[in-house]
Amino acid sequence: MSRVLPTILLGVSLSAVALVSVAAQAPEIEYGSGAELKGVTKIFVNTGEDLETRDNIVRIILRDLPGLTVTSRASDAEVILLFKTDESTAYAGTYSTGSSRTDAEVHGNETSAQGSPETRTTRLSLPIYQTTVAGSGKVFRITPEGHVRLILTYQGTKVKGTIWKKPRTKFAQKFIEAYRQANS
Repeated sequence: MSRVLPTILLGVSLSAVALVSVAAQAPEIEYGSGAELKGVTKIFVNTGEDLETRDNIVRIILRDLPGLTVTSRASDAEVILLFKTDESTAYAGTYSTGSSRTDAEVHGNETSAQGSPETRTTRLSLPIYQTTVAGSGKVFRITPEGHVRLILTYQGTKVKGTIWKKPRTKFAQKFIEAYRQANS
């Protein structure tokens, strides 16, 4: 027992030191506004390893804002767009179909032992699953002093198979709208 307590205390102390060290490395986030997009010419789009989503966001932005340059490194950009998606599939109900027929309909005028036609029911029940795509985006501006300022955020969902726009498309459109407003 006398050796266990010092070991636990040492472990807790090391964890606290590691936590303080990580917190010291993370940049402090400041809050800004869409007006800070005025005059921006270089952006970086980060979607992690999802290159299809990145290409889609870049294509939409450059189609509407051809004067922007998309950089391949965050350190070369004035603004950083971060976007991620998550898909989930859940049970959404059951589809049932069926029909009822009497023996008289199937076998002519045959009846059961009780003297009336028997009813037979055929049912088919299938589970229905629904896939939802959730998207989350943030736009940051890096100031010349190295401060990180949060300019705008976006969160949205889309149920697959519907005509709603994808979250990545809506995020790109929200950035375009904020950029146009700041530069008008």
